[in-house]
Amino acid sequence: MFGDLSLAAIPFGNPIIATTLEIAALMGLVVIALITYFRKWTYLWTEWLSSVDHKRIGVMYIVLSLVMLLRGIADAIMMRLQQILAVGNSFGYLPPGHYDQIFTAHGTIMIFFMAMTFLVGLMNIVVPLQIGARDVAFPFLNSVSFWLTAFAAALVMISLGVGEFSKATACVLALPGKAPRAVLAALDGPPLVIRHRDCGETVHAELRCEGGHRLTSARQAVAHPGPGARPRTAAHSHVQEQPVG
Repeated sequence: MFGDLSLAAIPFGNPIIATTLEIAALMGLVVIALITYFRKWTYLWTEWLSSVDHKRIGVMYIVLSLVMLLRGIADAIMMRLQQILAVGNSFGYLPPGHYDQIFTAHGTIMIFFMAMTFLVGLMNIVVPLQIGARDVAFPFLNSVSFWLTAFAAALVMISLGVGEFSKATACVLALPGKAPRAVLAALDGPPLVIRHRDCGETVHAELRCEGGHRLTSARQAVAHPGPGARPRTAAHSHVQEQPVG
């Protein structure tokens, strides 16, 4: 079922990765324990996880983007610490391959899973209210779009401990998984503006108001790599780091 994937793929011997996995697992267990203790599983499922309400989906998009922001900030701190410590005869605390993975993951997360996801969540909340619509044109499609994004984000988070991000282990799976989300979001816009606008608003007024957002959605749909995409391996992954100064 898992092919060549086994426990040997998890680098338990690397103290940085092992500590990160332990902290992430501990935080996940705390969240699950709190939800169970306060008996909120039914509430979460009925009111949030299975909801097709555009405002709730927008909030979940924003929460997901903030979670990925924390991951991006952690990667940025690790890169800056490496640059600070790699002076003189010191090579820092990160090997070259690990630094490549952090660099690649940071850029991917901050663009595709933080900035774009936050924008989509904000537009999910604002646009229907702005044009006087009760909901988006295709509520179920909107929910599917969110869960595709969440699934892709989960694959990126798994890359914390499995595989090598800079060598297309998680990136190949995550970004094509996010591409259908961008396409669905782009297709949902025109019917929403044209068919679900308030009776007092003209099409031209709404298109002027929402044109920037729809153009952004179209750009996202074009920019996301397709299922056959393969990210390039970092060019300097095979080069040993040289001391600075």
